Amino acid sequence: MRFLLFYILISQCLTGTVYAQDIRISGEVSSALSGKGVARAVVKLMTADKTSVLATDTTRYRMITEKGDHFTEIRPDKQSGATFSLVATNRKEYILTVEADGFEEYACKVVSDAGKSKINVSAIHLIPRRKDIQLNEAVVKTTRIKMFYKGDTLIYNADAFNVEQSQSLRKLVEQLPGSEMKDGEIRINGKRIENLLLSGKDFFNGNIQTALDNLPAYIVGRIKVYNKAGEESELTGRDMHDESYVMDVRLKRQYIGMWMAKFSADGGIKNLWGGQGYLMRFDDRQMFTVNADINNFNEDRQMSEMGDGSDFLPWGQIKSKTIRFSYYIEPNSVWRFKADGSVNRKDTDKKSWQNEETYFSPNNLMTRRDNNYEGEDIKASAQTSIRVRKKGSWQHSLSYNFDFERSKSSHDAHSISYYLPAKAIFENLSLDSIIKFEEANAEEHTLLNSLVNPQLSHLRSFTHNPKWESSFVLGSDLINFCTNFKHDIQTQKDFSNYRLTTYAGNKTDARRWYQYSRDYVLEVSPEIEWVHKYERIKRFDGVIKPFLRYTHHYGTANHPYFRLDRMTEWSEQLGWGLESLGQLPLSDWQSICLDEANSYYSLEKENKSEAGATWSHKIYSKNGTLLKFEANTSVCYQHKMLDYNRENLDYHPQRKAFFFQPNLSIKWEHESRDGRVWMPEWDINYRGIPSMPTLMLLLPIRNSSDPLNIFIGNEQLGNPFAHQLGLAYRLQHIKSGRSFNISTTYRRLHNDIATQSFFDATTGVRTYQPINTSRTHSVQGKTEFSTSLDKKKHFYLSASLSADYYQCENLSYLVDKTTTTAGLLRNIGFTPSLTLRGTVGNDFRIYARWNTTLRHVSQPGVTDNYRETTLYGDIGYSFPWGIQFNTIIRTTLYAGNSLEHLNRTTTYWDTKLSKYIIDERLGFHLRVHDILNQATTYR
Repeated sequence: MRFLLFYILISQCLTGTVYAQDIRISGEVSSALSGKGVARAVVKLMTADKTSVLATDTTRYRMITEKGDHFTEIRPDKQSGATFSLVATNRKEYILTVEADGFEEYACKVVSDAGKSKINVSAIHLIPRRKDIQLNEAVVKTTRIKMFYKGDTLIYNADAFNVEQSQSLRKLVEQLPGSEMKDGEIRINGKRIENLLLSGKDFFNGNIQTALDNLPAYIVGRIKVYNKAGEESELTGRDMHDESYVMDVRLKRQYIGMWMAKFSADGGIKNLWGGQGYLMRFDDRQMFTVNADINNFNEDRQMSEMGDGSDFLPWGQIKSKTIRFSYYIEPNSVWRFKADGSVNRKDTDKKSWQNEETYFSPNNLMTRRDNNYEGEDIKASAQTSIRVRKKGSWQHSLSYNFDFERSKSSHDAHSISYYLPAKAIFENLSLDSIIKFEEANAEEHTLLNSLVNPQLSHLRSFTHNPKWESSFVLGSDLINFCTNFKHDIQTQKDFSNYRLTTYAGNKTDARRWYQYSRDYVLEVSPEIEWVHKYERIKRFDGVIKPFLRYTHHYGTANHPYFRLDRMTEWSEQLGWGLESLGQLPLSDWQSICLDEANSYYSLEKENKSEAGATWSHKIYSKNGTLLKFEANTSVCYQHKMLDYNRENLDYHPQRKAFFFQPNLSIKWEHESRDGRVWMPEWDINYRGIPSMPTLMLLLPIRNSSDPLNIFIGNEQLGNPFAHQLGLAYRLQHIKSGRSFNISTTYRRLHNDIATQSFFDATTGVRTYQPINTSRTHSVQGKTEFSTSLDKKKHFYLSASLSADYYQCENLSYLVDKTTTTAGLLRNIGFTPSLTLRGTVGNDFRIYARWNTTLRHVSQPGVTDNYRETTLYGDIGYSFPWGIQFNTIIRTTLYAGNSLEHLNRTTTYWDTKLSKYIIDERLGFHLRVHDILNQATTYR
């Protein structure tokens, strides 16, 4: 009996050991009709419950070698089945699936017997896919896994998200569970994406926004999110602690190595039109893209984007013409070349109205403005870089950036100011009507002043920015050299009329100004860094990087002002409206019209030397945790000098100081291991940020070029120093995809530069002066929870609560109350938010968002509460015959403002029907833009 029990125990142990070993599963895939092999089919090995993907592979042809007397030929064997091979941890049962373009999806059960290390699956024959209309009825995407973890890598299955062919990668990323796009950044589960790659390569030169808008979503197969080693680690072959958190976009194999082109035309009501073109080719070595767009939808858009970004302009009329290109090639590990550029022209016609209320006692001041703006802007930019390296030895790179801008703009502005309560009739009258009303009732003026201020501007600027970088591997160390050179020239011509009427004394201040300015900036920044890896054992790993930096800044500004109204005989022939601008006298007028009081000429120099070190240390524990310490501390000497000339007087303010810049961070996280379902992560950091005030603020002069706003310098300004402390905690559940994130940032400004102002209630003139204050604090925090709402993960819900607090000194005074103690301005906000992402089958997709910002503002004698609610919905549906429907509705509700007409609701509604033909290369769009005609309403 003892022998029997011992034998059973040993057998069970051996069986458990066998199942813990890896097993290789191989097979062949071919077409059921032709019998030929099907290459590039995606084979996945999943757990029996289909919750996790254990391994993936792509089928490939066997290679046949034929030899003759004078030749050797290697070719693929397309007549036999295409092979695959998977390696995974041994289990009792698996689910094997095969997906290939043009074929029905295949799935079967694979059973593993104890003791086996290999399994040959019987030949798999794929059935050609039926017609699209039948496929839409028979096949749904509910069985496809949206996201899963492979080690520490988070992988999204792009096919599980219903994104239309007419949309970009931006729309796909927007639907990913746990993703957030805000302020030009992508965050996944609360962690910022530092770079976006294409098949592991930086094709877009670190420009995440370009990548989001250049790639069509339908060509994406997988999106991976992980920590990627940097170029220093690749060069040395060791972990140099330069990893970054990246999003790696993997394209579907059928689009690799082929040309893709799309052309589309848009139309809408109210004479709206647009057209787009897109050309792309991508393979394992290179990528080429051309992207062109023209539209008058008030959108800075690119191909495949309907437009819901921060660049959406909801009023006015803007015509945009853009062309972009990019080229990237990396033929081997030695060479890499990048080039990209863009040209954009924008024609703007915008009308706006503004009401501004300033709280005074006993009556508040109301300012109303009408603005008409017309502009033409042309921007061009080009970037190119080349890198050559020999792994383990050296690396050199040279890059060059060029930017050009030319703009012409006219701004016709009118404004009036009066104290509340004023005559009720003013609320419904135009500014011209109010002024005429005042002129007809001269004995009982209510207006404080009125201003006519048209402006005309022409600007041209060039920026050149070459940069050289070199790295040398010396044993176990690395030496980095870098030199950055920047050259910027900007010229500008400004015409303006200024006609201020003060009604209390019936005074008029009328001026005509012309300014020709030329600004020149030169900056050189060399740097040397030594990278030393002082620990290279498994559990302890450290890197220290001492560095030296130097920056030289040289800039000139020549700003002569001319008072054209000094030539009375010429000036009286012109009116004061916008049509009078852009003209100059024909005679020798410069000496007569030069305005010495407002002209200035300056030369600024700055030298900055910095020495410090970056220290990074990793500690790995036996239970799979990682603790990482990082510190970046430096001592900096900065010397600024300014030569300033105004009214034939010279000023020479300068400032020199030593600064200490501490930056510290501690990160703790769990590595992914078998059996672990929760992945927690902590991040604590501190930054000390010293700075100097702009030397222009130190000038002891009184600038009265604007009669209503006078500025006085302050020689006693101190150097600001910012303290910033951050804390973040992230927790992800590997199998379910649930995530919980909490983060907070505290910031305190010592010697913050604030503006003190004195308001003269009798004239409406405000005088400003910069001063130091140490009462500026801010706190920002956010907590977020994301989870699937159903077992098959069709719908994901994200709930978040953001809060912020900001305080600063209120330094606005009345002239006759200068002894009043300054109070605090406090701004408190809370923003609850809900986001729903959902897909049903192949046809239906929804993205919905709600958030309400509750704002409380208080300052001495005044308290205000208001709220802003946003409701956003993006719905897509695919009809039969490949017709795609998409609608976007965005509603904003304003409430709680003291002026009732500011409490309003606006709704923008866009709808589009799309159809693609000729292998999805030619698109037709029918778009209805701003259905409810809200874009032209009062702003």
